[in-house]
Amino acid sequence: MQTQLLKIALTTALFAGAAHAVTLNDAKVAFRAGNWKVLRIIDPMTDKINCAGIYKDDNSIQLSADNLIIGVQGGVGLVTLRYGDEPAKDFRLAQDMERRLRAVIISGTDFQELAGSKRLRYSVLTALDNSVSGDLNLEGFEAALSNIRSGCPIQEVDSAQQKSDSVGASACNEDLVARMRTQGIKEDQIQAICR
Repeated sequence: MQTQLLKIALTTALFAGAAHAVTLNDAKVAFRAGNWKVLRIIDPMTDKINCAGIYKDDNSIQLSADNLIIGVQGGVGLVTLRYGDEPAKDFRLAQDMERRLRAVIISGTDFQELAGSKRLRYSVLTALDNSVSGDLNLEGFEAALSNIRSGCPIQEVDSAQQKSDSVGASACNEDLVARMRTQGIKEDQIQAICR
């Protein structure tokens, strides 16, 4: 268990370290499936590739090869998880790493159970005695996880998608698109604006 927690801390540190050098907004989208996109983050100092799955453009929900991390404002005190239509698990106290990261960490056998589910519901009693809950539609989870475990190769875009993207971008010139990116506007928002 201690080894697993160390691995989670290292994974989180990699994401955080890569985020300092290259923000998640600057990372290249390698793959999209359902509600997930996989970011390919290249550390500019080591050229090491890190992969992070992001749920519905919410950077506080990150998927790695063997865990799902859900950031919770206010910290984590008690956690209850429900996979698919199965009954909710008994609540559990937050692990030390969860308290330090202020995030729910789903790993080990819980992660294996998550991988076979279509939906995740969670409820957290925060360290401030507030209740936070969420409901994740896991459509695309398996495909995103597979891409991450493969080293997040860039997804090939079919010709219909390329045509749609080029038509969508035709209303904006390259300079305008570049300025929108520097302002932190997300790629899907840019495409919607330029259509």
